[in-house]
Amino acid sequence: MSYLDDIKEQPAALRRFVQGTERIALPGARAAYDRIILTGMGGSHFANYYLWRALASQGIDTQWVASDELLSWGDLPAGQQTLVIAVSQSGGSGEVVTWAKRHAGRSDIDILAVTNNPEARELLGTARASVQIVAGPEETVSTKTYLNTLAAGRLIADAIAGQDPASTREELVQVADGIEAYLDGPWHASIAPLIAADGEAKSRIVVGRDAAIGTALQGALIIKEAAKVQYEALSAGQFRHGPLDLADPSLLIWLFTGGSATAEQDEKMVRELVGHGARVVTSGSAYDGVPQIELPATPAGYEEFGAIVPIELATIPLAEIRGLVPGEFRHNQKVTTDL
Repeated sequence: MSYLDDIKEQPAALRRFVQGTERIALPGARAAYDRIILTGMGGSHFANYYLWRALASQGIDTQWVASDELLSWGDLPAGQQTLVIAVSQSGGSGEVVTWAKRHAGRSDIDILAVTNNPEARELLGTARASVQIVAGPEETVSTKTYLNTLAAGRLIADAIAGQDPASTREELVQVADGIEAYLDGPWHASIAPLIAADGEAKSRIVVGRDAAIGTALQGALIIKEAAKVQYEALSAGQFRHGPLDLADPSLLIWLFTGGSATAEQDEKMVRELVGHGARVVTSGSAYDGVPQIELPATPAGYEEFGAIVPIELATIPLAEIRGLVPGEFRHNQKVTTDL
């Protein structure tokens, strides 16, 4: 299956997960935990960003920590009952497995493993409970596994909150329908403004406002992986604190806006960038005279599911115009086991 095939198979993979997962079983009762740690690497870590936002907004003590950083902390101090949600799409990520094996068996730590690999014995052997995201085979850059990890995060959030997941499952099916319609439509034309702007740029940044920072992080990662082009990821606020000085005709900004709550700030940033001569394309909001890349239609609050799809699709022409095979690894492998 090719990289494009994986992208197009995402709606079916998401439906498969929803149909096979009625609810998530936690290792213990939510009230038993003093804190929750979300950990993973690469796309698994960035998918956890949305679960972190969901839990933190409920006032739950939650930390979102990449597994290499978590390893650098050494042994977690005793005295707090901790739920660690360890996400590895392959089940073999070196940092995730190493951390989990070092802490397995502790009475004050419960590990919930989230993976696409039912044969991931090392990771699953450390866990008191697990979630299979059933995205199916994926040999190259994460697409189906990222989307299904986002979906798993939604159902985990419901489980932690003690909520019935029925409405979430219904909305995830609507997400799949919206992405499928987008992939069946004229997506080549939709991403054309980004491809045109990229050809003239020397610096490239994916900027995310509000919750869209997770999309920016994952988007910049897969552009580097799938198209071998250096894109940076920044929140809109972090971009203002210094990198704004890059703005000139050699800078390309793909801005994922934050919705009605930040409409004024988003428009101000767009107009300022255009005034400095930067090349700007937007997703989420439209502005006169500024190219827009439309997103798949999704239920309100599920924007991150659709927002990643145009980025995945854009990596195909970005790679091809450079004479590369989209999604093909040169130095990496699908599973990174080295620390």
